Amino acid sequence: MIDISLGADAAFEKEYMKWLEKHQEGRTGEQLRRITNGHGYGEKLFLTQVWWPIVHSLDYLHPEFVVADDGDKERFIDLAYIRSPYRIAIEIDGYGPHLKNIDRYQFGDNLMRHNHLVLDGWKLIRFSVTDIEQRPERCIRFVRSMLGQWYGQNQEIESITNRERQIIAYALYRNTPIRAMDIANEFNIRRESAGALFRSLHQKGLLTPISPGRRIHYYVVSLQAARLLKL
Repeated sequence: MIDISLGADAAFEKEYMKWLEKHQEGRTGEQLRRITNGHGYGEKLFLTQVWWPIVHSLDYLHPEFVVADDGDKERFIDLAYIRSPYRIAIEIDGYGPHLKNIDRYQFGDNLMRHNHLVLDGWKLIRFSVTDIEQRPERCIRFVRSMLGQWYGQNQEIESITNRERQIIAYALYRNTPIRAMDIANEFNIRRESAGALFRSLHQKGLLTPISPGRRIHYYVVSLQAARLLKL
């Protein structure tokens, strides 16, 4: 099992805690309990291993989002991404004893909950904890495609320097993972300077580490980088 802290940089941890505290405010009873106890390993793992490396922001995301079913019963979405014109319900499914212990009626009730979300205009996306743990790149590819197809170029990034733009163009031209050493050699700059540029591009969500959670050597261009820079 992945130690989540290994894949989460300081910027993520700071943003994550602020985000969680913000959504705890104003909640009481079951709603507070769900966000305090229900938002756990699988949800944070998804944010750490999949969402953050691509989007580098938790804006528009809502943990344990409350919706009412046809009987006015409160239901909870693991992560809701609410950004015009879509509402996306992201469900993180574990594979454990609790799944084997539910009866056929509980199973049917869960399927009907998903049906009502779709009927109410939600787009429903599901990931398994196993895929996030063992095949995060598969999940990353899907989320990139999802955001690209549904939101296209309607994303904002921080301003970038000419050198950073050149690095993105070079990485796209190479069409292979790149290292700081590659940039240092190509642009005749010190390796430390290349590393600083990589960190800046990563913080802006324009470069994605190949192996989140391990020591990072190689990066690839994120999907939004090519679109937003129109390269």
